[in-house]
Amino acid sequence: MPPWRIFKTRFSSVRTANLEKRLSKREGLIELVQYIPYPLTSDKFLAGLMQNFNSTGLCMITSVPLEEGQEILLKGIVAPNARTAVVRWHQQVANSAFKIGLEFKQ
Repeated sequence: MPPWRIFKTRFSSVRTANLEKRLSKREGLIELVQYIPYPLTSDKFLAGLMQNFNSTGLCMITSVPLEEGQEILLKGIVAPNARTAVVRWHQQVANSAFKIGLEFKQ
């Protein structure tokens, strides 16, 4: 099942924990994003569902597990020209759905 369906059906009320650790407030925006995990072994983008974002990063739901410290190439409404981000945290929220916290690289 695509991650955006799982999000809509089961996780629409999931709240992000530890908001006080953020440098700036996150804005809620449900939007599809594309990404490629590093190292770049393919030019095929994977799909994720952005849950919220700010100038320093975003949170997304994806069907592919990512590891803390892993870098990804991200493309979407918050990064139309592709941007590198680092996984800061991850949480499995369903059988094949993972919530991923990303920080943009400068």
